[in-house]
Amino acid sequence: MSGRNRLPGADLLTDVEDWAAGRGVEVNLFVVDAVLGWHEAVGGGAFRWDAAGVREVLLEWFPHEVTMERSEWPQVLTTLHHWVDFLAEAAGGDEAGLHAVIDGEAEAFLRAMGDERNYGLAKFWATRMVEHGVDLSDGEAVQRFLTAVNSGEVEFDRAVLDEIMARRAGEAGLEFEGPEPLPVVVLPSADEVAESARGAVALGWLRALVEWVGEGRTLTAGKGLRQGDARDLLARLGVDASLLVAWGRAARLVRVVKGRLVPVKAATGLLGDPVRLWQRAFTSFPEIGRSLPRPDRAVDPMSVLRYFLPSVLPEMLLQLYIAGATPVPVELLFTGLDELIFGDVETDRDELWTVLRTMEALGALVLTTSTDQRELAKIAELAEVDAPDPALVALTPLGIWGTREVLRAEGHQAPTHDEVARLPLSQVIDAVLDSPAEVVDPVLTAWAASRGEEEAAGDAASAIVAGASASARLMAWSALELTGPHGAARARELRAAGGVAGAMAASYLVRLGELAEDATETREMLLALAESLAATHDHGLLVEELTQHPVEDQLHLVQGLREVAHPDGAGMLATIRDEHPDPVVAKAAHVLSPV
Repeated sequence: MSGRNRLPGADLLTDVEDWAAGRGVEVNLFVVDAVLGWHEAVGGGAFRWDAAGVREVLLEWFPHEVTMERSEWPQVLTTLHHWVDFLAEAAGGDEAGLHAVIDGEAEAFLRAMGDERNYGLAKFWATRMVEHGVDLSDGEAVQRFLTAVNSGEVEFDRAVLDEIMARRAGEAGLEFEGPEPLPVVVLPSADEVAESARGAVALGWLRALVEWVGEGRTLTAGKGLRQGDARDLLARLGVDASLLVAWGRAARLVRVVKGRLVPVKAATGLLGDPVRLWQRAFTSFPEIGRSLPRPDRAVDPMSVLRYFLPSVLPEMLLQLYIAGATPVPVELLFTGLDELIFGDVETDRDELWTVLRTMEALGALVLTTSTDQRELAKIAELAEVDAPDPALVALTPLGIWGTREVLRAEGHQAPTHDEVARLPLSQVIDAVLDSPAEVVDPVLTAWAASRGEEEAAGDAASAIVAGASASARLMAWSALELTGPHGAARARELRAAGGVAGAMAASYLVRLGELAEDATETREMLLALAESLAATHDHGLLVEELTQHPVEDQLHLVQGLREVAHPDGAGMLATIRDEHPDPVVAKAAHVLSPV
């Protein structure tokens, strides 16, 4: 029977397959599925097909998004010809004109498919994995590949990747300057990752969704849940039904087939693997932006976060990753997102809070509240608001682990503490100089353990002498303290040599109990104290550190800086003179500062 008067059913792939079989032609259903993906991405029905759309599919969609073997590229052209015939029989249209466009753009299509600069980010890495024989459906194999990429074992064209990232950033309205250098992080162990994933509340929601769907749930004409089903799901889980269903679909746990929401059979095994399920939920969450529940209020501000979530959330996670375990004020997230994407349009705070709380339920974030009035005043100053939100947010260890996997896939170098610990001490210090103690301590411990106490003590002593800054030298001392008796022997040698290192050695030996305090010289102790203050000066915290002490003690310290002639003494006195809030201390530094 002619298809002119028969519109296809809800499952277009089945209709196309039946149509092709009836006419004795071959179609590549993967290509048809990719074309339907384009239709869904740009909006409009599958029958809205014109010359501009054909060109976009051939020259942008397939080159950017679709990974295929080179031998399969011609099948895109033949299948599109059949797709045009299929639509013409089903709904009419300019059949001849569209065939002409396909033929006319064939060479340009093949050139675009062969130029990796046209690839999307996911396609770039999928292509690399295919080249290395990685089964893309094997999560463990993919993780091994990403680990090899991060360690430099996999060669790829960095210039091509940077161009892809630049184009991606431009499409999101951002600027791209190449992957940012990322700080060292301490990752949870595999057992800790699994335990945290098992405890993620949101994974319980997703499993419950699949169980609730059962054999299938009939949807409305707009592919939404019926009101009764939506109320039932909300009552069971206390989660917005539209958001949860969108998340389940994005994570490929449920799908829509012929007007019904049904489980994805291939995901059955995933539900029992908390780590793989968590990764799927974490990486798919940005796709659900348009399903964020709208605030229930009479006047709804322009809702833009839902449209930019795929760009905004990765940027937010990157900033939290850089902060490490240090909580970030949520108020500054609001401000940063406004500047990042929205220009003069204010971010809908309720939508962002939905994102934060949902990611908290996934176990990726932890939300706390600041009660420190000085901290709140600083937040208010930075955000330029009178009454800042006191909430703070940070990545959990599981969130750091998951974010790192995403960042590595995007081409970032994301070193871990055990990777950095294999480097020479000078490079270790450079890598973690600005890191918190939660990172520095395990890095130095792993570094010392990997070398043995005697070798580590010699390397640390050399770094103490050669350190370019007080901060670097103090970190080398921290490494020396992990080397036992060999470290003490090196400290005695350093004391005998004198200077700043000798003064610090005297202080260290006193703490070890190997040197009586009354056996040290006053100048030694003052010089050691000056070295510690110089380290705070390196980080812009000298005045803040001084003001923690009584004014009389501060004046003695200022006098001591002049007397011991520390290499950084003049700079420290100038900072105290210019920045100290107490005029008495500032004047003392002024009098003692070199002209």
